[in-house]
Amino acid sequence: MRILLIDPGLVPATGHNQAMLQELDAAIREGDGTATLVCACARQVDTRHFAHLACEVRPVFRFHGYARWRASDAAQFASPTFFEDVCIEDLSSLPLQDFDIVLMPTAYPFHLAALATCGERFPQLRIACGLLMPPRFWAADEASVAMLEAAMHRAVLLLGKRENTLLYSESGQCRIGSALVSTPCLLPPASRATLRQMQQLCRDVPSTFGGALRLGFLGQPEVRKGFAHVEALVQAGLPAGVSLTVRLPPGWEALCAKWTADAPAVDATSAPMDNRAFLDAMASVDVVLAFYSPGHHREQMSGIVAEAICLGKPLLIAIGCDALIDFLARQAPGSYLCQPYGLEGLVAALTASPGSWRSRALAARASAAAMQELKSADRYLAIVSG
Repeated sequence: MRILLIDPGLVPATGHNQAMLQELDAAIREGDGTATLVCACARQVDTRHFAHLACEVRPVFRFHGYARWRASDAAQFASPTFFEDVCIEDLSSLPLQDFDIVLMPTAYPFHLAALATCGERFPQLRIACGLLMPPRFWAADEASVAMLEAAMHRAVLLLGKRENTLLYSESGQCRIGSALVSTPCLLPPASRATLRQMQQLCRDVPSTFGGALRLGFLGQPEVRKGFAHVEALVQAGLPAGVSLTVRLPPGWEALCAKWTADAPAVDATSAPMDNRAFLDAMASVDVVLAFYSPGHHREQMSGIVAEAICLGKPLLIAIGCDALIDFLARQAPGSYLCQPYGLEGLVAALTASPGSWRSRALAARASAAAMQELKSADRYLAIVSG
């Protein structure tokens, strides 16, 4: 089985994109030796960061997956589909006929449109794409939303007519304009080695909280992830009996040093983290913050939710983050606490009774094994391969 992973949003040393590549690479090495993996990423990525992997990483795409798009930029070109056309040209440089499966775990609108177009020439090719975020995620301004929705809509329609295609999401649905598209629910995979790590870390979770309540924020310090409220919490001072662990990607060293120096209850670091280190960091806290902006996460899932449950960790969720809440209500009932989005809601959650968090932790642990199975790379590869 020859697999092509298309990920123009791949960034070294951090994020779900590198975790996806790391876990797929490990899963293929754990297999019977008949599968191979090639990853096509953006041209600006230094592929030497991935030299330790068994797979090949090729810099192919001129547009980075997480570029923010403006309709005004498109207007300067003669073709209204210029961005899409560039992605088609880049994708056409790859020998698609040499692969059995093409995976695009994050469906970037213009790159997805390019794959839908190029896929028409290879009807035997299995294509599996993750509709993880609504098109407006990539819009630099409101005027650009329609352009991105149109590109995504064209791609989904084209792929929907095609046999041998799987469109999935983490939440079971994805909004494209006014349409809410139902999909199979499929989570980012974890290799057998990572599943064993999760199982061990979950066994090590204490059944009751001892001492200070350890809160954890892990990931990009973005507005949509509620980081402004975390900053406000640190500035206001943590409630008595609460500590905060913050793990950020590289580039935030000065902020982390200041927080750690000024606030004794805060342990903040900014450093590269692969997926295994990320899970170790998550395992060190009592409660995982997924206190994200409802405006962004009403219909958009976050991978950290399933990872927390795999480790038996309860979550704090903002009211209105329906994609996260609906997922947890189905897969890990009782494992989360909802509060109104904002500093007041955050403080209220941190001062909840220990018994309240203890019951949620027990519910998370009760759902851990089933969530680990849902994240199994063997399951993921079996489904995407058809």
